[in-house]
Amino acid sequence: MITQSGRKVVDGIEIGFPISRQNVADMTGTTLHTVSRVLSLWERGGVVRSTRCLVVVTDPHRLVVMSRAGPGPDAGDPMVQARRRPPCATAAASAARKAASSSAYSAQASITV
Repeated sequence: MITQSGRKVVDGIEIGFPISRQNVADMTGTTLHTVSRVLSLWERGGVVRSTRCLVVVTDPHRLVVMSRAGPGPDAGDPMVQARRRPPCATAAASAARKAASSSAYSAQASITV
C-alpha cells in the first residue's frame, strides 16, 4: 500500500487514504483481533504509528526487511523477543486455562443432565 498510495510525511510514509483495522483484516483475510495485535506490536517496535483510520509507516526499511524474513523471524529482532514467553509459562498458563474451562463445563453439564 505504501508504494501505491503512500505519501511522504515528516515522520514516515502515510497511507494516502483512510483505512480502518477492519479494512486491513478484510484485505488480508484475517480477523480484526489479529490486525490489532500486529499493529500494536509494530507500534511498540516503532515500525508504524496508527490512529483511527490512519496508518503511518515510520520505519519503511524495517517493514521491508521483516516482510522478506519469511516465516522464521530473526531471533535477534526485539519485537520477536518481546512477544515470546518462556515455554514453561506458556504450558502452565495453558494447563490452568484448560482446568478452569473444563471444571466450569463439567459443573454446567452436571446441572443440565
